[in-house]
Amino acid sequence: MRGDLTIRKVKTASGATAVQVVRNEGKKRAIIKHVGSAHSESDCDLLMVEAVKYAEAHRRQPYLFPEIPSQTNSPQHLDLSHAELVDVTHQFARTALFACARMCGLGALPELYLDFAIMRIIEPVSKLRTLELLQRYVQCALC
Repeated sequence: MRGDLTIRKVKTASGATAVQVVRNEGKKRAIIKHVGSAHSESDCDLLMVEAVKYAEAHRRQPYLFPEIPSQTNSPQHLDLSHAELVDVTHQFARTALFACARMCGLGALPELYLDFAIMRIIEPVSKLRTLELLQRYVQCALC
């Protein structure tokens, strides 16, 4: 996000590494907090952890998926080699978009109009193809 907080490491004149929390605003860089200066790699790592905590606590918009500390016994990834895609449905997207339409005051419109508009959002194709997709998904929903 433009204008949000980032962390930078800078070599100082004394040979230390300064850790700073900065905000880039256009072509300008504003130093929000000077976390500290480190003369060793381990000290620098400690300052980086502190800088990350500060940046997280003071950023304009938090991350959607924050990092989760990994546990020693849990696997680092999910093996999908034996997974199989069975079916695709847009029911969750339709339900969520219908709720948004109601919140925006469009709940009084006929359901066919809303379905048509939502289908064009989910799969942006021609109007004729949208009608074909609606027929296919309605038949699948009735099965």
